[in-house]
Amino acid sequence: MKLNSTLVLLSLLLPSISWAGSCQGEKNGLIASYELDTFSYSESTETGTDSTTPTHSAFFNFIRKNNNLVSYQYPQMGISKSWFRTKNQRVNSVHYFDKFNRAIEYDNADLPKGSNDNWDGMYPMISKTFLNTMDSKAATDDCEITFKHKKGGQSWDIVWSESLNLPIEMTHISKHKKTILKLKYFKNDMQAVVARLEALSAYQSTDYADIGDNESDPFLRKMIRLGFVKHEASGFYDAQGNAQKQDGHAAHTH
Repeated sequence: MKLNSTLVLLSLLLPSISWAGSCQGEKNGLIASYELDTFSYSESTETGTDSTTPTHSAFFNFIRKNNNLVSYQYPQMGISKSWFRTKNQRVNSVHYFDKFNRAIEYDNADLPKGSNDNWDGMYPMISKTFLNTMDSKAATDDCEITFKHKKGGQSWDIVWSESLNLPIEMTHISKHKKTILKLKYFKNDMQAVVARLEALSAYQSTDYADIGDNESDPFLRKMIRLGFVKHEASGFYDAQGNAQKQDGHAAHTH
């Protein structure tokens, strides 16, 4: 079971988005919904895609409570992944499984190198350090910036919202694949953010380091069998534009 497999379209009418307003808008207490489409194409295709039909489509929700807590939620899969920055600037993570009302906690030492110290990529989804390396940068209005970058056979086109500190749209092209990420909806609602996170915190939790001692637990056996405790790609980009690694399945990466 892969999170980057085609998901059923959310039965949700998403309102249109207006980006006008101050770039100093509220960046926390935020819920944002994204659509992700991945297209495969042959090496000989110069335009980037062989068809307009994506090989994979997915939705996910990005939740930002404050400067030290963000969560990526996949409603159709019933899985959420929260990331916490501690007082000593270390990053921990908890993965939640709705069907089982269970969670697995990952201490900083249990996370693979890259995801355990890359808050710069988790909080805004794309590392500001990476954005600063882009080949070109142009302001489209007071709150939007368009970035373009090519490197090593890959290219990025990113429309960035300064007021949200998040991408509005990103097109990433690599060998045989094009990925398009689009922001479909957002709202600032701290009460709703807290309610969602509190519901997750009520799940029974197991420390990742203790899984080996609890393999008789049916839930943990299932998670091991399905591969949810392996190191795979996460949903954020580091300073070099690479999708970082985390424990669990790929979320919304290229």
